[in-house]
Amino acid sequence: MTFASFNQSLLSELLRPQHLGELAIPNSIIKGLEAAITRNNLPNMLFYGAPGAGKTSAAKIIAAHFDTYMLNGSDQRKERSTITGIEHFATTVSLEGKGKLCLIDEADYLSKDHQAVLRGLIEKYSSNCRFIMTANNKSKLTDAIQSRFVCINFSIPVAQRKEILNAYVINLHAKLIALGHNLDREWLNERVLLRFPDFRAIANDIEFNSLCNL
Repeated sequence: MTFASFNQSLLSELLRPQHLGELAIPNSIIKGLEAAITRNNLPNMLFYGAPGAGKTSAAKIIAAHFDTYMLNGSDQRKERSTITGIEHFATTVSLEGKGKLCLIDEADYLSKDHQAVLRGLIEKYSSNCRFIMTANNKSKLTDAIQSRFVCINFSIPVAQRKEILNAYVINLHAKLIALGHNLDREWLNERVLLRFPDFRAIANDIEFNSLCNL
């Protein structure tokens, strides 16, 4: 069966950061993540915070530097096979000679039983495989899981909000121009202020506004 394709990707995907420096998070966090990649010394990390804050984008940017096994915690209907898949990946040698990374997006959907098994794998295979998890709601992850990760909050500190917001607007405007979106600057600034820091929602609003003004 042949399926028709859409004319282009969603704007939220086209605007997704491709480099850590494009993330709208404190520079101290960006430097730490860059150092982990450069030194090939990746700790187990949990990225948490509100939806659309850049957690998955950051995780995928890092994952591109490693031999990565990716899965989504919200779609783990067969937990036994999921654990088996993770364990098989963690025990094998990378054919590319890279460090091995297991990326679990939306990990806060994992069941408590699943988390209990997973915490053992994290320790058992730490010499060969590291883990990154993302979560909107950190409290849904057990204390035992959280204690095995460096927990990085993607919420923007109030003291740095203005600086990060200004840098984000400049970067966003440049990307939109490159993509052929010539938006009213005043409308764009108002929309960003309304939605910030939900970057996915900002992109969705911009995309719909562009359609309305065709």
